[in-house]
Amino acid sequence: MFIADKGRYLPDWTAWRFVPIAATHAIVTTQTTSYDEMGPDMAAMQALAGWRLTQGVYRFSPELYKSLCATPLDEKLPIDLAVSHA
Repeated sequence: MFIADKGRYLPDWTAWRFVPIAATHAIVTTQTTSYDEMGPDMAAMQALAGWRLTQGVYRFSPELYKSLCATPLDEKLPIDLAVSHA
């Protein structure tokens, strides 16, 4: 409902956000629950709502993990790391 009404009956929100926190609040709270009770659940729902569309889980090789951990991040990354060589 929130997605369908985005920009029509509800204000538009940025493209990177699946739904605003107010929508999550409306979904998880009821007349008998308060924001204080549902705060952690709202944060989890907010994070999972967008992920649910793709449900992407990525696995990386142990060698790549070691290499990433060893990469210093104190300077700008070389541009050739950002360019696809496919």
